[in-house]
Amino acid sequence: MALFAFPPVLRADELKLKDGTTISGTIVGFEENSFKVKTSFGFAEVQKDQVVSIVISAGAKKKESEKKSEPAPDTPAAANAPPLGAYRLVSKDSAKARWLKGVAADKQADLIPPGVFDAWADATWATDPESSKHNPPMLRATNGVMDDSMKFKILRRWL
Repeated sequence: MALFAFPPVLRADELKLKDGTTISGTIVGFEENSFKVKTSFGFAEVQKDQVVSIVISAGAKKKESEKKSEPAPDTPAAANAPPLGAYRLVSKDSAKARWLKGVAADKQADLIPPGVFDAWADATWATDPESSKHNPPMLRATNGVMDDSMKFKILRRWL
């Protein structure tokens, strides 16, 4: 069996198997169609075709002395990212830049009719009672989709 080159990541995972078994631990690698899972009893090797679903949840943080200063080269960046908060702050300028991302500069002026973005932004920012406490006003945007995206990126590498 080849050695797994993935260090443990900071989360707890649940692998649900076809036979109804649930394995809890941390996925630390994937090789030759099997997951390597670190459990409280040691390591388990789980064949990919036996896995029905994988649920990733936040795990306990390592002590500062246990943290590595740099991620291993094969470790996805998302696995080494600090935990996300519930939301991030977004300015109207950054929201508009996001709307126009990938649009050629000479096409941007014609893409959004005059006043439409401002009307949308004013109505959207008005839904957040905290937005006006910032200068400029900042919308609290939830991070759930960002968290899901990072978890998918980690799993996609091993699936």
